[in-house]
Amino acid sequence: MEDGQIPDDEDISVDVNPACDEDLYGDLYDDEGGEGETLLKEKNRQLEEKVRESEKEIGEKKEKIEELDSQVERLQEENSTLIRNISCLYKTAKKDASRRDAEVKEMRKKLTASLTCPACNPLAKGKGPHII
Repeated sequence: MEDGQIPDDEDISVDVNPACDEDLYGDLYDDEGGEGETLLKEKNRQLEEKVRESEKEIGEKKEKIEELDSQVERLQEENSTLIRNISCLYKTAKKDASRRDAEVKEMRKKLTASLTCPACNPLAKGKGPHII
């Protein structure tokens, strides 16, 4: 037989102490219920106060959550608007840059043509400027 095991032939009955048969809450009530009842009422009052405080705190937290949800929603809308605006600005700037590049290219083309044409080049010997 291993340690800690009870042999089959031994009696395993438990002695019950009559003094332990007391009321489970005997220490809370005296014979007339006076002090123990007062103690229970006080504990009950304290717990009710904690419940009220917790409910108040929960209400405050719910209000704060609603505020934050509203703020998040507003910021998301603002963010969407800003993204659209920056996108429009980028597209406008890109088109403007392309238009200016084309304009500069056309001006260079005219300048090159006027410089290579002896009749158009005022610096060339001879004739005056030629308008294209």
